[in-house]
Amino acid sequence: MLYFCRFCYSRFAGYDNTTANPFNPNDPPQLITWGEGTRDEMFFLAFSYLFYQPGDENIVFEEDEEPTNLFTVQKVLDKLYPVFPSPSAENTSIGFTLETPGKVSMNVFSLSGQLVESVIDNQMHLPGYHIKKVNLSAYQSGTYLIEFVKDGMRQTEKLIVVH
Repeated sequence: MLYFCRFCYSRFAGYDNTTANPFNPNDPPQLITWGEGTRDEMFFLAFSYLFYQPGDENIVFEEDEEPTNLFTVQKVLDKLYPVFPSPSAENTSIGFTLETPGKVSMNVFSLSGQLVESVIDNQMHLPGYHIKKVNLSAYQSGTYLIEFVKDGMRQTEKLIVVH
């Protein structure tokens, strides 16, 4: 979703509070923080969602209407996402989604198969999107594999550490 803001001159809800922004109301630029005042940064984005249930594709909005497909239902799957940022020197984030609640394990292995760190050790997680932040300061430069396990299913992603 693109968001256009006349004061921030951005289409991604980022804020440009510099003199390069022709719509910046402050000259010289001032630090603006979130708040509800008219001179505060008021952008707030909240999402509400429901998990897909069989039959959602046949939702009827009015009694006279036939079932309609106003949207394409995208089912949430158990999925490990690419590590970001990678390469990284200090910190990285590992995202994953779960379709159903379950116990999750996430481990970091060297390319030789040696366990480097157990990031999540068989912990219960609810359905939805999750992010695990990992501090890489103790890691040596090199390539690692992130192993994600839920209900016997394994997925891997590559992590590159540079110091």
